Amino acid sequence: MEDKIRKALERPIYPYIYGLSFIIYKSAQYFRSFELFIAFGYFIIYCAITYILSFIIRKSYINNVGLILVMLWASLLHFVNFAQKAGFQDPDIPAFFFIFFYLFVLALLPVADMLAFLIPLKYNTLRNKLANTFLLISCFVFIAGGIFRNAALKIDRHIRPIPYLEKSDSQKKKDIVWILMDEYGSSISLKNQFNFNNPLDSSLRKNGFTILDSTRSRFTNTLFSLQSIFNIDDSIAPVNFFEGADLLKQGSLVPVLESVGYKFSNLNFFTINSHKPVDNRSGYPEIYPEQLFSGTLFHVLNNRYKYSVMKCDDYNRKVIEMLGDTLSAGSMPKFIWAHISIPHAPYCRDRKGKLLTDNGYGKNDLSFIKKSYLEYLEYGNMVLLKLLKDHPELLEKIVIISGDHGPRFSFLENKDYQSWPFVAINIPGKYDTAALKRLRYISELPGFLLHWLGE
Repeated sequence: MEDKIRKALERPIYPYIYGLSFIIYKSAQYFRSFELFIAFGYFIIYCAITYILSFIIRKSYINNVGLILVMLWASLLHFVNFAQKAGFQDPDIPAFFFIFFYLFVLALLPVADMLAFLIPLKYNTLRNKLANTFLLISCFVFIAGGIFRNAALKIDRHIRPIPYLEKSDSQKKKDIVWILMDEYGSSISLKNQFNFNNPLDSSLRKNGFTILDSTRSRFTNTLFSLQSIFNIDDSIAPVNFFEGADLLKQGSLVPVLESVGYKFSNLNFFTINSHKPVDNRSGYPEIYPEQLFSGTLFHVLNNRYKYSVMKCDDYNRKVIEMLGDTLSAGSMPKFIWAHISIPHAPYCRDRKGKLLTDNGYGKNDLSFIKKSYLEYLEYGNMVLLKLLKDHPELLEKIVIISGDHGPRFSFLENKDYQSWPFVAINIPGKYDTAALKRLRYISELPGFLLHWLGE
């Protein structure tokens, strides 16, 4: 047995072990999502492609086939890591980086092969043993690290006991409509950072809304902020995006409302509890295949397709249309969550609603970003006010209009504003206005509403 293992390690199988180590590394980031059949299927596909490539490369008079294969796969599977080393972040990786990076890789392949050719043939078996052994040890290290990491995850959250609500009162409960405008900053931050006086405040106040000027989010990315709202808790930050997506699927808010007769409508691009999204446009890895491909060239290209101007605008129009239809559908109390990607980039329309084309701007195009962000925000204001005008019954419901966090542009000096979203709420009837305005974090708002509904 020992002799068979030794002979196997002397063979150039490390390109195949490299694929196995990559799958284990990605899976170990969050073992709870692991699916053996999918992992095995992808590994078989990887091996098949690797075998075909090795056959083609051998016909090209390449000396070190294994090294070339690993370099090619690394350039694809770790693409975002290379881009980050060059100072770029997904999705802000410019087109010229793609071009120059892969030209560099293609130029590097013959140089690497030439250097490998200088190594005497008698050292080939030693090189194979070292590469194979190193990657096998890496697999075990990734597994051990993943077990340790996942054991520490505080994922097993239970629905908080909410004594305020009773099922028998469900017919008396008001509809809840939460319209989330992605990356919509508070009016104070817009004034101080963009010198922009937001007219939405006065318009909403005239319609009976209360503006929460000092309510913050503890998180500055959408996934973490949303999971804190739907868990009515932001005390535990997810350790990574995979846990954040899982926490959102296990949120306590929706089951509590459903238990007392509310019907939940998920007009969103995330899965919330068992409720599927309108469209899977999330750039975050929510399912196991997305977890495997995160950070790869395939992930970047897929996100570029999902986040084109046309795709984003189609999504927003679909959510707005579905929101109008859902408002008038059914008689039971409803909790409608409508997630609109305005004023988040890509900036699809100007302030008058004119559809724009794709823009190849960079993160340092300050004047363009400021102008486009504010114009898209103003278009969002127009959409909101039209919605209130077309559906006057909204003023008889609990309506929340909020951001998930503030704008996060690198050129904005005060980083505190990144966690300061816009928040406005309309609650028909009497409520403790002072207590509402004292809410420190947006994740506390669902608890306030549940208490008010149960009174």
